[in-house]
Amino acid sequence: MPDARAVAHSLSDTDHRVFWLDGIEAVAYEPLQGGTRGDLTIVGAGHTGLWAAVQAKRRDPSARVVLLESGLVGSGASVRNGGFAESSLGDHGDGRRRWPHEFEALERVGLENLCGLERDICDLGIDAEIEPTGILSVAYDADQVRRLKQAEHGFWYDADSIRSEIASPIFRAGRWRTDVCVLVNPGKLSTGLARAATELGVVIHEQSAVTGVDTQAGGAVRVRTASGHVDSQQVALCTNAFRPLLHRARYLRASANEYLMTTEPLTDEQLASVGWRNRQGLVDMDTHVHRARLTADNRILCAAMHLPQRRFGYSFAPEPFTSLASSFMATFPQLEGVRFSHRWAGAIDTLNQSFAFNGLAHSRSVAHADGFAGRGVAGSRLVAGIMLKHLYGQTTPTRRGSVAG
Repeated sequence: MPDARAVAHSLSDTDHRVFWLDGIEAVAYEPLQGGTRGDLTIVGAGHTGLWAAVQAKRRDPSARVVLLESGLVGSGASVRNGGFAESSLGDHGDGRRRWPHEFEALERVGLENLCGLERDICDLGIDAEIEPTGILSVAYDADQVRRLKQAEHGFWYDADSIRSEIASPIFRAGRWRTDVCVLVNPGKLSTGLARAATELGVVIHEQSAVTGVDTQAGGAVRVRTASGHVDSQQVALCTNAFRPLLHRARYLRASANEYLMTTEPLTDEQLASVGWRNRQGLVDMDTHVHRARLTADNRILCAAMHLPQRRFGYSFAPEPFTSLASSFMATFPQLEGVRFSHRWAGAIDTLNQSFAFNGLAHSRSVAHADGFAGRGVAGSRLVAGIMLKHLYGQTTPTRRGSVAG
């Protein structure tokens, strides 16, 4: 383990703020005041809600779509992640056990969605700093090496070749898949989707926390806030890591903490000492608890998931950051002396089945989705489309199942 004084030095000047929001000019949206009507009301302006809004207007440009956000657009879990847009919709091992006959179809749908994500970002003119570099999984011990070697796809690295790819003394093997992940800037993706949605005619209201959802006479659904309400025929609940508005969903999910930090920009010499010429997203074999990547300005971002929490919030203890910095220095001892510039944390929603789920409520007028378990950067786009199909009767929703409705 690295020296504790070196770890403390690396954290001594760290700012508590989300790196992805640096340099982004926020657009203010007025809170909802009074009553209004819409064809579709969306609750939550994270990636899922924003994708749902964009897709709904693309599907029917004449539809009135109202998007309600309790805080600010893109301020929740959607920007409190590492920017790994993965094709996977959940834990592979769990998925194979639960849906052995459908798992190949789930993988295919996930890969198609990832291609669609890249295409849509380009078509919408969003500068999300996309890097289609894939994921490099690394192993630290003999059991992880054995499991990684049994994987079916990707480029295999033994101990010598993996350290030539990324210079770390603790890596014992690796496998690189180029087709299952692209890296993005989730802050720019959020603001870009919001801009695209408003250009398509979506009405966004910030600081408009929803207090209730009720079915009205005649079949309309009323979404209430403290200062107003929206009546519409269809509602999409996209609150994810926040407390579910549907009582039934509260027992199917829990929140976990993700802690993230970025270093100061590396010099050319420091970057050369690490290698990493192919700029892959880096994950470990411990159920992908630890992740690392390079940002556009050559910082190293590292992240770790910690124990579940009962309440959603952004007040976190310092110990996980110290542990994360220690792990970083053990991985890259040649970077001792590099300081961390940003540290932040956020909650992500998880499930005991480790796969996103979706469903309908209020006589099939309200769609909901939860449980991305850290894979929502790309999965949010797919789930948003499935919710719209559920609402408009184009597919059959699953029952506590995966997103493959």
